[in-house]
Amino acid sequence: MTKPLPLPPLELLEKHFECDPELGELRWKNNVNSRARKGDIAGHQELNGYRTIRIYGKKYSYHRILWYLTTKRDPGELQIDHKNTIKSDNRFSNLRLVTNQQNQWNVAHRKTNKSGYIGVSRAGYRKWRCCISVNNKDKYIGTFTTKDEASAAYINAARELRGTYARWA
Repeated sequence: MTKPLPLPPLELLEKHFECDPELGELRWKNNVNSRARKGDIAGHQELNGYRTIRIYGKKYSYHRILWYLTTKRDPGELQIDHKNTIKSDNRFSNLRLVTNQQNQWNVAHRKTNKSGYIGVSRAGYRKWRCCISVNNKDKYIGTFTTKDEASAAYINAARELRGTYARWA
């Protein structure tokens, strides 16, 4: 994970944007150019799903600017997590300040996942293995006869170890 670009001063952001935290929108206060007019939603959607805004030639994360304008606190090196994992859903109620590790806990299972469950993999003929990552080390939870049993064990471990940052679907 690369460090986020330091945000411009709050006064500069307040000069350029109107912030609606309930809708998760930033709108231009003034005409910027022919494509960014007063009242337009700022920025654009990237291919990775996140919105970004270009200010004076530098690209910033939309959700970080929205966080800063709403709370009046620069997130610094902390990350902003989208609770529901929808990268374009920038409603303030869907954002939370997190560490890198907490942010990694709130990810959907990978497309290459063959079991369909986070933390569950094959463990031989008719067996399913369950593990969870704790402090960057895999912790073995157990081997089970069904995927559902292994998933239930993962969910219990995730709730216990990760609290509100846990994700299992």
